[in-house]
Amino acid sequence: MMDMSDKFLDAEQVAVDEETLALAEKMREEAIKSVQAAADETREEWIATRSQDMTEVPEAVALKTLELAIDDQVLTGAFVLSLKCPKAGSLRRHSVSEVLAEKAVFDGWDAFDPIETDSTAARVVGKLRLKGDEPHLDSCSSGGKRYQLFETVEDCKVARKEIAIRRFDPASTVDSCLDALVDAGSFYASGQTPFIIRNGVARPVTVNLLDYELSKLVAPYVPNIKKDDGNKGGDEDTIVKDWCSLSQRTIKQVNELLVDNLPKLAAVVDHPVLRPDGTLIEKAGYDAATGIYVRNGVARFSKIETEFDPGRLKELVETCLGPFRRYSFADHRKGRTAMWTCRGLMPLL
Repeated sequence: MMDMSDKFLDAEQVAVDEETLALAEKMREEAIKSVQAAADETREEWIATRSQDMTEVPEAVALKTLELAIDDQVLTGAFVLSLKCPKAGSLRRHSVSEVLAEKAVFDGWDAFDPIETDSTAARVVGKLRLKGDEPHLDSCSSGGKRYQLFETVEDCKVARKEIAIRRFDPASTVDSCLDALVDAGSFYASGQTPFIIRNGVARPVTVNLLDYELSKLVAPYVPNIKKDDGNKGGDEDTIVKDWCSLSQRTIKQVNELLVDNLPKLAAVVDHPVLRPDGTLIEKAGYDAATGIYVRNGVARFSKIETEFDPGRLKELVETCLGPFRRYSFADHRKGRTAMWTCRGLMPLL
């Protein structure tokens, strides 16, 4: 029988030395990294798979759309929904744009989970609610989520950054506006011209457009002190935010300084291109190393072979020469030059 007079727990016995604690913390961090790595891999696979359903928009736009769906529960434009027709009971696939264009038709339709990663486990878990000013999809999956629906990525409402307008510190207002534009991630500078990229298309930012974009990103106010008449010491005075608009002076100053604060835009291309070091820009979107915005990455194109059969290469060159052999040149000298130029490519290939 156990002697209950002995100490059941001894602080000296259960105390853990620093080395053991450090080892435990290291193992904990490794476990977290392992789980996070698996989650990131699943996320990337899901994005790559779902982007194949959105070929009507540039891949860069598709990737942004899918990231919004996962991170912010926002479904836009080209995002494809799996729906159940209430009359026929059949599975239908419609984009968010199609749904928003026919709200009266699709309102109340049953929906599958928008971000289900396992297609074999897909099931009806939600419903479209399209009446009112904020159309959305309610999903019961994962504890219940509400997905907001928007026509385009640019229509998504973001929390505006509050900016205090102080009479004797106008520079801070300008700096805050510049920070908001940089953080938006849609503005770039090419030479001395600022650009905004929407739906994969670059558009110059004029002063009027800048005014409009800032109105969506910042919420300026004038701080005023409201005194409490019932407190003689004034300790209960509060600051009241009187909301206002940015002055034209501020907008012009932001416009002048904007290009110096934005990432540089060298070009907008439709397909992957090589960097100066010979590496390929594979992923769609902005490549910081070169300043090139790639609308479509390698996933949108067939695999390009890097090794060729010599016999096949010869056949290709002969195919190139064919039109020249059969064509009657007005200037035979130029014609022969063109043929020899084409034939001269063969050794290089």
